[in-house]
Amino acid sequence: MRILINNCKDFIKSSKKVVSIDEVVLQSSKCEEFEQIELREIFNSLDGSLRLIVQLYYIEDISVKDIAKLTNIPEGTVKSRLHRARRILNELFTDRRTSYAGNVK
Repeated sequence: MRILINNCKDFIKSSKKVVSIDEVVLQSSKCEEFEQIELREIFNSLDGSLRLIVQLYYIEDISVKDIAKLTNIPEGTVKSRLHRARRILNELFTDRRTSYAGNVK
């Protein structure tokens, strides 16, 4: 066991690509925080009725049938609003990614 530990230590010392775990956690948390802010902004740009349906379906994990009962609208309307919201969110997210990629160049 001691030989294995010493070999691992030697490998770590000789490797120049070793990054401390603190650096990785710090970098990933900054990226996640930025992505959460970006997603929140995109989500908040939705129309109120679409935002409500998306929040109930994806965040609260409520079925289409139950959303229809809660909001007193037909199931078909809930499905069409979900479809419309997905399309809008996809367009907004794609537009943001494209504009960010353009700014990087």
